[in-house]
Amino acid sequence: MKTIYILFYLIPILTFCQIPDITGIAIDTSNYSSVRSKIKMESLAIKNDSTNVKYYYNRARLYTEIHDYKSALKDFNKSAKLYPNEYAIYYYRGAAYDRLGEFDKAILDFNKVLELKPELEWGYVDRGMMYFKIKEYAKAEIDFKKALELKPNWTLPLTNLGKVYGEQNKLDKAIEYYKAAINSDSKNYLAYQNLGYTYFSQKEYDLAIESYSKAINLFPKYYNAIRSRADAKKEKGDVDGFCNDVKLAAELGDLKAINYLKINNDCKL
Repeated sequence: MKTIYILFYLIPILTFCQIPDITGIAIDTSNYSSVRSKIKMESLAIKNDSTNVKYYYNRARLYTEIHDYKSALKDFNKSAKLYPNEYAIYYYRGAAYDRLGEFDKAILDFNKVLELKPELEWGYVDRGMMYFKIKEYAKAEIDFKKALELKPNWTLPLTNLGKVYGEQNKLDKAIEYYKAAINSDSKNYLAYQNLGYTYFSQKEYDLAIESYSKAINLFPKYYNAIRSRADAKKEKGDVDGFCNDVKLAAELGDLKAINYLKINNDCKL
C-alpha cells in the first residue's frame, strides 16, 4: 500500500524526458517568480509536516526549474531517506547531478533507477548519456541499444547512437543513425543539427548547410545550429551568409557569436 500511496503523489509531476541541451538557446527566466512562489508554499508545507516526502520531492523539482541544482539535491537526498524505494527520486536526482557535472554520481542514481524499475527505457537513455559524457562509449552504446529493444525505432536513442559513433570517428555509421532518427521523427532538430556537423566534418558543406537549415526551420531560436551554419557558409566563401548567421545567433544570445562580432571587423553591425 505504501508504494501505491507515494506514486499517487509522484506520478502527476513525473514526466520523463532526456535532460535537454540548454546551451543551444538562451535560458528563459520568465517563470522564475512563479516558481519561487511555489517553492515558498512547499517550504511552508515542510514546516508544518517535515516527514512527508512529497513536499521535499515537489520542492526539489521546483528548484530544478530555476536551475538551483544544489538546493534540489538537498531535497532529493531527504526524499530518498524518507522513501528509499521510489525510483522517481533517484531519476531526478541523477538529472541534478548531471547538471552539476557529477556524472559518476548520476550513473549511480540511474543504476538505482534500473534496479528498482529494470524495464524503464528512459533510465537506459539517461544512463547512456552519462556514459557518453565520460567517454565510456561502449557502455553508452549498450544502454542506447537496450532502450531501443524496449522501445523500437525511438528517435532519441537513435540520435544518441549517432553521437556515440561520431565521437569515435565512425562517421558513416553516425550518418546512418541520424537519418534513422529523422525517419522516426521528422521534427527531431537535434538529429538534423548533428547530421549537419557530421557532414561538415566530411567537408560536405552543402549537405551541412541543408541539415542545419532544417534544424533551424524546426527550432528558429536554436543558435548552435545558426552559428554552425555560419561556419559552413564561411568554408564555402559565402561571407554575407556567414555574417548574417553570426548576427542572428548574436541576437538570440549566443555568447560565441557576440564575442566574435566584438573582436572581428569582417561583419559590420
